[in-house]
Amino acid sequence: MKTRMILILIVVSQITLAQFKPFEFQSRKDKRLFAVEMALFAVSGFGNGMEQKLAYHYSAFKRQFPNANESYWNPNLSWKNKYKNGKPELGAKYFGSTTFLVFTTDGKHMLDIVAHVPLYFGVVIPLCNNEQRKISTKAIILRYITLVGVNSIMNNISYN
Repeated sequence: MKTRMILILIVVSQITLAQFKPFEFQSRKDKRLFAVEMALFAVSGFGNGMEQKLAYHYSAFKRQFPNANESYWNPNLSWKNKYKNGKPELGAKYFGSTTFLVFTTDGKHMLDIVAHVPLYFGVVIPLCNNEQRKISTKAIILRYITLVGVNSIMNNISYN
């Protein structure tokens, strides 16, 4: 069912793009940067869906990945990985393990990084394209809808 829905969305989007040409790409570079943005939003959506599944439906995550290391992936256990001997009163396991390097300690925080960092880069990429002239409101809205749609589809795929 999920695969069928994805195929339908892909076919419909291709037909729509072929007939109506809704995007106003100003150059080949602009088109390539938009493709990179879409890929980053897809990775972000996938990471977010997996993080949500891991944090709120661990039993479903465990069924999907039966050989997953419990001490790294199970949020009820893995939160202790950032502390010496798994005890908060002993302090950080290593420099940064409770702050800026927390993503190295467990699956939930690693998936948070997978969900957020690509999204930030995807948002910043258009600012780096110095070839863009004035972009129409229509183009901005269509790009936004497309990027949010890609992000949501990938989130849905990985969450369900």
